[in-house]
Amino acid sequence: MLATLALKKEVANIDSLSKDEKQNGIESSLPHFVKYDKGDKGGNRWYLETHFLIEWSKETVTFLKSNSGKSGEGMPVVRNPQFYFKDGLCWSDIHTVLIKARLKSNGVYDVKSMSLFSLSNEIPNWYIVCILNSTFISNYDFHFINNTQTFQINDARQIPIVIPTRKKLSEFEEIFNQAIIIKKKFFRGDIDSKEEESLLNKIQTKLDVLVYDLYNIKSTEN
Repeated sequence: MLATLALKKEVANIDSLSKDEKQNGIESSLPHFVKYDKGDKGGNRWYLETHFLIEWSKETVTFLKSNSGKSGEGMPVVRNPQFYFKDGLCWSDIHTVLIKARLKSNGVYDVKSMSLFSLSNEIPNWYIVCILNSTFISNYDFHFINNTQTFQINDARQIPIVIPTRKKLSEFEEIFNQAIIIKKKFFRGDIDSKEEESLLNKIQTKLDVLVYDLYNIKSTEN
């Protein structure tokens, strides 16, 4: 059911899937593999293109749903399938200093991929990614919500999110887009890990200044 490699002709175009196909699976005679987000042990922030696929035929989806949570080796766990194929954000549940948030792939996701979905046009998913990736919010989480190295769904729900002005939102979008460009260059091999880290550190500095100002916090970093 899970594949890291499939013929291109077997991969479905998610944008063309009907609601029924997303919920109940695709005819096996049609392209029926879709993107599968298994989380990210590497802890990538901002962006990660999943290389995993999952078979999403009607037969497979029926098996997954009817056997979810059953005891036995290899039995599946299907949680919140109503959020599959929706744009959202996710993060690594284990982090060191900074929370590691990124946009999630539009497809099916594993329980190890902590995911949230913004329901407001005023608060895009990428904006929340920016907020979670800030030093201020990581410190806020550690001191007031969860002082361990884990960051769970219930922790994320307690993060105060400021609704930005259009001007502020535009500034955050610029930072986010710059970070995405850097990550894509790294994954393409255009830059090495050292240059990627250097460029993202500059993005982090800009982001932190913007977030401190958003929350009316005087930085104590310097």
